[in-house]
Amino acid sequence: MSMCVLICLLTSCAASRSDRESAALPEDGAPALQVIGERAEGILLAVPAQDWPRVYAYIRDIDSLWQDYKRPTSTTSEPRRFPTGLLFGDLDAAVAGLKWGAAARDSRHTLRAAGDLSGAVAALAGYSNPERPSGIHRLAVLQTQIAMESAEGNLTAASRNFERLRGTWGQVRPTVRTRAGDVVVQGVDQLLAEQQVALQAGNPSWLASSARDTLQMINDLQQLTY
Repeated sequence: MSMCVLICLLTSCAASRSDRESAALPEDGAPALQVIGERAEGILLAVPAQDWPRVYAYIRDIDSLWQDYKRPTSTTSEPRRFPTGLLFGDLDAAVAGLKWGAAARDSRHTLRAAGDLSGAVAALAGYSNPERPSGIHRLAVLQTQIAMESAEGNLTAASRNFERLRGTWGQVRPTVRTRAGDVVVQGVDQLLAEQQVALQAGNPSWLASSARDTLQMINDLQQLTY
């Protein structure tokens, strides 16, 4: 069974260029990296629910989008600056890890790979927007780790990273307020307060849900030009 799934996931890379062109970007024109990040967050939600068909669908989307990002097959791919091979390599490794973890239905490995993918996307997006404060990228990385650790029920590690997250948010908060306004800043403040309450209550499911909501907002912040 797992070998069959793996073959299906691996052979998705071999889809025709015309197929990749039609699947490369969603109809709403959202940037490929943004959608890859959203699919990674979807996997963090689907794996604890053991919704493997959804995980496989997300991985196929990710693979198609990533292949097109590296080797554009249409003029709709967003403009970008090309980074060193290291950033591409990190994302390649995360996608490969997702395929192997999902093929084996190994929840822990798949969650880790999804977290690695989210971090790699944040780093690559940061390269494309070098004026963005480095703390925004660190927020994304820390929040991804919290989402992952809470999904695994590891509240001790999640609590440590939450303290780092709050410190980092305190550093970038003034910049975000200037760029995005008070309403956005208050939204992040509220979500962080909710995560703290979930930690104090020892509720990993609540923490995981709030962490994913916060990560979505952080990813939106990463799309801004600073």
